[in-house]
Amino acid sequence: MAGLNDNSFLAQFGTNGGGGGGGSVNSVTGLNTDNTDPTNPIVEISVDGSTITGAGTPASPLVANIGSNKLLVSYHMNNNFSPSGNNTYYFGQQSSIGSSINQAVAVPIPAGTLTEVITNTYVAGSFGSSEGSTFTLWTNTNSGTPTTDVIATGVQFPSANPRNLSQSFTGLSISVVTGGSFIQVDTPTFTSAPSSVQIRVSLIIEL
Repeated sequence: MAGLNDNSFLAQFGTNGGGGGGGSVNSVTGLNTDNTDPTNPIVEISVDGSTITGAGTPASPLVANIGSNKLLVSYHMNNNFSPSGNNTYYFGQQSSIGSSINQAVAVPIPAGTLTEVITNTYVAGSFGSSEGSTFTLWTNTNSGTPTTDVIATGVQFPSANPRNLSQSFTGLSISVVTGGSFIQVDTPTFTSAPSSVQIRVSLIIEL
C-alpha cells in the first residue's frame, strides 16, 4: 500500500471481540488514513526520505534525521589598525591586532568540522586598493604542535563605499580539535593600503 509519498508506514487496526465486548471501528481520522474497510483501517505515516527515512519495518525502522549541530565561533579586534603590505597579523578576541602569535588571545573551540567562514572587513579611514589577503586558522594552540589551515583567500578590504564588506567561503571540510584558536592574516602587496581598518571572522563548525 503506497501513501502520499514513495514510502509509507502501514499500521492496521482491527476490532477485538474479546474482553470488554465487540463492535466495529467505523473510521479512523488522521493524515493518510484509508477507511475502505472500516474494521481494518490503514493508517499511513508518510516519509520524505530526508528528514524521516525507513519503511517502518523491523528491518527498516523509521528514523528521524534532525541534522547536525552547528556552532558559530567569532573572532574580532576592536581597535582600528592600518595594515601594511606583505605583513602578517594575528588576532582572536581582543582589543588590538597583534604582529606575533604571542599577542593573539586564543578563542576556545570544540572538536568538529569547519564548513564555512564568513569575513567582514571595515575601513574607517582611507580606502585602498582591492587586493585580497589570506586568512589562516590556528587550532590546538595550547599544545606544542598547533595546526594551521588556510580558510580563506582573496579577503578584501572595501575600496569604496559602503565601508563594510562581507564575504562567505563555503564548501570547507577542515577537522578541528578542542582547544585554543586564532586567525592569522597575511596581507598582499597593496597598490594602495587602506588605513584604520577592523576585521571580523565567523566560523561555522559542525559538531
